[in-house]
Amino acid sequence: MEQLNSGINSIDIYIKAENSDWIKLEEVCESNGRFFREAASYKWKYITEKRVIFKIEEESLSAYLSNNERYGEFTLPFHTGNIIFQLLDADNPKQQLYLGKSFVYSDERKLSQKDFEKMIEDINEIANVCFGYTGLKYNFSIKSRSQDNYEPLWSYIEEHFSDLQLLFRSIENAPKKQLKPQEQFIKIHKVRKVNNQTNNWIDKYEDKYGKEPRYVRTSKATENYNTFENRIIKFQLIKLKALLNVFARWFTNKKSDNEQEKLSYSNKAKLADKYGDLVSYWLKNTFLFEVTSEHIVPRITQVFRKDPLYRKWWLWFDELYKNEKYNVNTEGREIPLTKTYDLYEIWTFMKILKVFEQNGLINDTSSLYIVKREGIFFNLARNKDCVVELNNGWKLTYQKTFRWDTTPYKSFTQKMIPDIVLDTGEKMIVLDAKYRVQGNLGNALSELHKYRDGIVEKRSNKRIVREAYILAPRTNSQRKYNDGSNEINEEQEGINFKEIFSEVYRKEYKMGAFEFMPFGNLYEFENWLDDFIRNELHFEEVIL
Repeated sequence: MEQLNSGINSIDIYIKAENSDWIKLEEVCESNGRFFREAASYKWKYITEKRVIFKIEEESLSAYLSNNERYGEFTLPFHTGNIIFQLLDADNPKQQLYLGKSFVYSDERKLSQKDFEKMIEDINEIANVCFGYTGLKYNFSIKSRSQDNYEPLWSYIEEHFSDLQLLFRSIENAPKKQLKPQEQFIKIHKVRKVNNQTNNWIDKYEDKYGKEPRYVRTSKATENYNTFENRIIKFQLIKLKALLNVFARWFTNKKSDNEQEKLSYSNKAKLADKYGDLVSYWLKNTFLFEVTSEHIVPRITQVFRKDPLYRKWWLWFDELYKNEKYNVNTEGREIPLTKTYDLYEIWTFMKILKVFEQNGLINDTSSLYIVKREGIFFNLARNKDCVVELNNGWKLTYQKTFRWDTTPYKSFTQKMIPDIVLDTGEKMIVLDAKYRVQGNLGNALSELHKYRDGIVEKRSNKRIVREAYILAPRTNSQRKYNDGSNEINEEQEGINFKEIFSEVYRKEYKMGAFEFMPFGNLYEFENWLDDFIRNELHFEEVIL
């Protein structure tokens, strides 16, 4: 942590995490405590009458003034790594008042690698069992990441790479720049402008160097291209270069007995190499050469929102990764958080489907699979509804969408996409998978209220959702770290975490939460679902 001399006697920047007291930012940065965590929200305040700009990773944060204290909030993204804090004088943005560095730690609520592999194993097992209800006659397999995702990704790159070339040329002609103050000693007769920092230095070292020293310490603003947006551009191009190398190897190794297909694969491999060489040239021989990309946390900024060229650049890569469908892969690499979240939702759906299969209630599961020339593949994806037909007209739907114009049910407030919906024709049960519910239980419960109140029958406008529950990998209610800090308290925002997961709460309010862990005991949920099926279908137990 470095406090820069700016003529202000004290710099008091305070940070506050949820369920914690205000603490000086300087103390946080100098300690080894796990204070900053990915995806967590924080409040900050700065005690001064001056107008200031508070920045995190070169992005300015908005604030409001109250009793000579400036307040604001920020939320960290789903990434770990170093984080830089800056405080600038709003009247003279070149003057840096404060500079600090800390570390964003991984969220301990993430599922482990073993959990991840267990979910994949369960999905494969249940998917193969459910395949018998499709009526299809091909061999079933869950395709690996490489070949399932390459086609849509390559098609997008091949079709739109020329657009990326034009965008880069335009940005290269007028890239964003920044002025950064740099401390240096210069001869006193070369000083063009004396600022507060120079005066403070002379006052401090007057006894040693005299009132008119030959050299003085001052700051000089230098222009460079190392803006946050340019760092993101370089980061994205590095990832694109690696992807193009994979495509080149993939097309080179692809085999076919058809000569025309062989020629096509060869041409695509050469094209991937060509694109890769061009990206390498951009990285080494343009303004990006002096731009750093270490510890970058990509997120959209005002420049990406408002500058036409930078906005198109962001949208190009945003569309690229929309073409990357969900995949199952554990080959030794770290699992991205968003992918784990998607996998958890799919896993909960398949575990529920297994209960219906064990009760002999599955009728048709063909929507779970997609037929391609190479065979039949698993076809569950986020934001894409999938309906499994059950007996007696029941339906179990993954990612069902409700809008004002959907039938036979609609949402009269806003678009809603609950993770799992069980529709019996007379009532509806909503199940929402919440992989990271701890610390956000209040919002999760609010969503259940939204589903119960906002989803109605289109003709009668009668509410159709009778029960709504959260499915979450509930872990220990309180976890302590080596530095003594706490993960979460049993009670937060007036909500008792343990009570929400209790059977008493669920029976009383027809909402609440079930524990859903890959290696955990799902007895409570399975018992509840068995009872629900028995009561709705009037099953009679046979005593032998």
